[in-house]
Amino acid sequence: MENIITMEEVVANAATIVQAEDREARNLFRQWAYLGARQLLHNKGDIEVDEITPAAGLIAKPKYFVKGKGLALYDSDGGELYWRFNPYTKERIHDTNIYVENRNKGSYPIVTVTEQSDAYALDSYYGDSVALAKLRYYKLPIDANTDEPFFYSNQLLALMFFIQWMWYTRNRDLAAAGAAKADWMVEQHKVKIDNKIPDEMEAQEIAKTWNSMIQKKFYNTF
Repeated sequence: MENIITMEEVVANAATIVQAEDREARNLFRQWAYLGARQLLHNKGDIEVDEITPAAGLIAKPKYFVKGKGLALYDSDGGELYWRFNPYTKERIHDTNIYVENRNKGSYPIVTVTEQSDAYALDSYYGDSVALAKLRYYKLPIDANTDEPFFYSNQLLALMFFIQWMWYTRNRDLAAAGAAKADWMVEQHKVKIDNKIPDEMEAQEIAKTWNSMIQKKFYNTF
C-alpha cells in the first residue's frame, strides 16, 4: 500500500534509537505509536461512521479513533437532539436546564457533550435522553492480517521520537527525555504542515473554484 507503513515497521525503527529489544519494550512501543499518531491530528485517512449506544453516560470512541469529524444524537423515538460541546471543561462538567429556541417547534433542551480521552461524556441532566449516537471520525487504516493500525509514512520519524520520549521518561532519564521531546515537537509540526497541503486532486478543485471566481464580472449599478 502506497505511503503506508505497518506497526512492526514503526516498532523496528524505534528500537534502533531506543536500543530495546525485549518483548515488554516492544509492547510499549505499540501502545505509544498509537498514542503518538492520535496527537498528530491528521485530517486525511479513513473516515468511518459508527452507530454507538451510550453506556453509563458515555459514548465510547471506536478502536483506532484519531479525531472526531461529526456527531449526531438521537432519542428513543429516533428524533435528533440538539447538543453542544461543553466550553467550561473542568470548571463546569454538567450544565443544567439549557434550552434552544426554535421558532417553528418551540423550546427544546440541549444535551451537553464533554470530550474525554476515550469517550464523549453526556451531561447528567439531559444525557439520559440520548438513546443512540452517530459518530463520523477519522481512524487509522487497519491491517487485516494483524488487526493493528497502519501508519502514514510521513509519520514515521515523529513516531520514533515520540516513542523515544516516552521510553526515556519512563526510565527517568530526564535529559534524554527532554531532547527526544524537542525532536518530537519539531517532527510533529512538520507532519501537521504536510497534512494541510492539498494533494493534486484537491488542488485542482481549489483551482477550479478560483478560476470560477475570476471569470465572474461584477458591474456597478446606479
